[in-house]
Amino acid sequence: MVELETLNMFGGIYIFLSFDDEPSPIRYSQFSHISGSIPSSIGRLHKLKWLSLGQNEFTGSIPSTFGNLKALNHLNLEQNYFTGKVRPIWDLTQLEFLNLRSNFFDGSIHSSIRFLNWVKQILEVPCRPALVA
Repeated sequence: MVELETLNMFGGIYIFLSFDDEPSPIRYSQFSHISGSIPSSIGRLHKLKWLSLGQNEFTGSIPSTFGNLKALNHLNLEQNYFTGKVRPIWDLTQLEFLNLRSNFFDGSIHSSIRFLNWVKQILEVPCRPALVA
């Protein structure tokens, strides 16, 4: 397992680009001052179970390739600068924890995310007014 917690890594996120198709799980990468966008190549981390990128300086939208992370059971993207629409992620059937709060998403959150019976804990997404439909 790769531990990345509190590395104070300034700059972009390149670590995902260096993994092959069978990477070690990334446990943490929060409080690391990582900026830039998440590369779409993150979708190649098929065995990734825990991804915590909260409290960084990520920008842009969440890559659609997150839908390829079928083993993911914990996703924390809180307190970044993500924009765009929150895509439906109901195909992530192993997901037990989802935190998207304090970002800059547009539109409404698809009802399939808010009422997933297989997600044990979903933190509300207080981003912009009228975000939750």
